[in-house]
Amino acid sequence: MSDRTYLPICWVLIKVTEEEGTHYRVLAGFEEKLKHGDDWRISKDIIRVEGDKETYTFHCSSGSCYICKKKEYDLSSQIHHVSRSLLDQKGHKCEIMKDNRDWLNYEWSYIK
Repeated sequence: MSDRTYLPICWVLIKVTEEEGTHYRVLAGFEEKLKHGDDWRISKDIIRVEGDKETYTFHCSSGSCYICKKKEYDLSSQIHHVSRSLLDQKGHKCEIMKDNRDWLNYEWSYIK
């Protein structure tokens, strides 16, 4: 597994709407702190998704991948404070996506 592949224990998707377009990112929580010292991470823009019965693999514009278990889509206490901060900073430009979508067939808009 690459050092740019992440396996979160909780995750949600964030929709960010800016002048140049709408972008989607993974907000992920981890059991242990990562190299940069936090137990959470926000991905770069999602460009495509693969999946199977139990997981989604989100491929991001940075080249990183997030392998997320479907049953762990949760705004747990580990990442809740980050989402609150994002919402406070970005306001109406940032939204936590509800887990009622088929992420494999979702329209991922990404503009370089």
